[in-house]
Amino acid sequence: MENIEYHRLAASEDDGSVPKETKISPWIGRKSKWKKCFRKISYYRRSKLNSFMTLLCVVTFCCCCLVALVLAIVFSGKSKSATYDETPWFRPQYHYTPKKNWMNDPNGLIYHNGEYELYFQYNPYGSHWGHMSWGHAKSKDMVHWEQQPVALMEADGVMIFSGSAVVDTNNTSGFGNKTHPPLVALYTGFVESDKIQDQRVAYSNDNGMSWINYENNPVLDRHSENFRDPKVFWHPPTKSWCMLAVLAQKHTILFYTSVNLIDWTLASEFIPSPSTGVSIEGNWECPDLFPLKVIGAANQIKWILKVDTSGNRTEMSRTGAQYFIGEFNGTHFVAGGKSQWLDSGMDFYASNTWNNRYSHDGRMIIIGWACNWYYSENIPTSPFRGMMSIPRVLSLLPYGDGLRLAQQPIQELQSLRGDPITFAPNPVVTAEGYAVQFNTNHVRSLEIFLNVTVLSRDELKEFGLKLMKGPSQELVIGWRSDDQSFFINRTASGIVDMAPHFPVVNCTQVPLNQDGRMWAQIFLDWCSVEVFVNGGVVTFTDLFFPDTNQDIMEFYWTGAKDAITYDLGGYEMTSIWKKAKN
Repeated sequence: MENIEYHRLAASEDDGSVPKETKISPWIGRKSKWKKCFRKISYYRRSKLNSFMTLLCVVTFCCCCLVALVLAIVFSGKSKSATYDETPWFRPQYHYTPKKNWMNDPNGLIYHNGEYELYFQYNPYGSHWGHMSWGHAKSKDMVHWEQQPVALMEADGVMIFSGSAVVDTNNTSGFGNKTHPPLVALYTGFVESDKIQDQRVAYSNDNGMSWINYENNPVLDRHSENFRDPKVFWHPPTKSWCMLAVLAQKHTILFYTSVNLIDWTLASEFIPSPSTGVSIEGNWECPDLFPLKVIGAANQIKWILKVDTSGNRTEMSRTGAQYFIGEFNGTHFVAGGKSQWLDSGMDFYASNTWNNRYSHDGRMIIIGWACNWYYSENIPTSPFRGMMSIPRVLSLLPYGDGLRLAQQPIQELQSLRGDPITFAPNPVVTAEGYAVQFNTNHVRSLEIFLNVTVLSRDELKEFGLKLMKGPSQELVIGWRSDDQSFFINRTASGIVDMAPHFPVVNCTQVPLNQDGRMWAQIFLDWCSVEVFVNGGVVTFTDLFFPDTNQDIMEFYWTGAKDAITYDLGGYEMTSIWKKAKN
């Protein structure tokens, strides 16, 4: 409009003159009164047309730019979602991390249409806890992940806390149809105004890319500030949906049933006896329940009830997941013995299994948040804060005089194996005993195999691996002969002053096999280490943050030189992220 007005003023000057650049009419310059008048009218129309054409060109150009941008996003979305800035120190190369911002609990784990869906607690606005929403990533192999837009966003004063998702195959909810069954999520809504936690429903009819909140939310409200983390699954024998949720501070698990995912009936409560050994420190969170066949026992199935305990920060009590092995009939769970720890490290929390009960190929797969509430706000990573463990396959097998869960890294990780690593052929004598070294050459993403046979416990004190070893820094993974304990020592592993709970030694008893053998599979990935001992009957997950550029890895033992025999090997692991272009 400013241009048009300018030309109007120019065309109505007293002398009727026209700027030279616009004198294009053959009528211009004639002295006829009528032609002068026509000239003014013609010029006004021409000026208005020129201005309109200019405006049209600008609008067209902007539209073309917008279309180009949209097409660029559409056709490059795949690579963009898998392209990370690898510059920041401590970015894991084969563990899932968001591009930026805060992430904690895995949520809504389902396998659908050939893809694994990973939703997670996410702050879209920063790298500290807050504004909790559901982030979203997809994968065809649980190794290479593509981050998607935020799935469920905090809105109207309600944060989106943890929960689960199901494929409503028979459309029991009525949110879709049997031809195109909806995905249904149940999550905890945190009402900020009164701190109430209630259970809510959302559904998706586009394969989980967008979600609609149920108009009559919440579907469960106990007017409680500690009622959260619903896990929902279909129970075929009773033809009903089952939900379990926690009363966090009462250390109670509630079981509900439903036929439509909307109307829920309380069926039972699980309050374990202290004699089970379960921890009642801190909050209970993120329950899970799933069946597993007992390996070696024909047609025997047990149910595993898992719950996480956040610990007591004042007393520095243990955090992590505990589980019970027992029976479940669709409404009641009965534990068959004492609780056991799922992971012996400090950084495996809020773990959950992919829904549909079993993966498409019969595997029960679990993943956890690789961090700890004691220091999660202070870990020195940027621009992201929070990572997932590697996915693990669960099995249930006889162990000692009972049963135990075993965890194995998913076999898909083998696709990332690069060059093999080779240790020095001969040990060297050290002040403490003997050592075999390997220089990682700045590679900090490794898979390591350690196989040790103890020939004489009396002549052996300890053996283990020292990672990122330097003059005053090392992460030690080892086994002590005197108490037969396997341990991780991160007291001198680099940056350890982020919290008093960080520089610790955590350990658990792992007796040698009858033949004196012990073996471990170790995954090192920049700031994390995951250890699977003796086929995964014991696991450790720990973060560590080396503060110097050290490349030495060392296998060591103290005692007699011939007290053990050993076999060492492994691979460099390639990155799952495409490098960002400069």
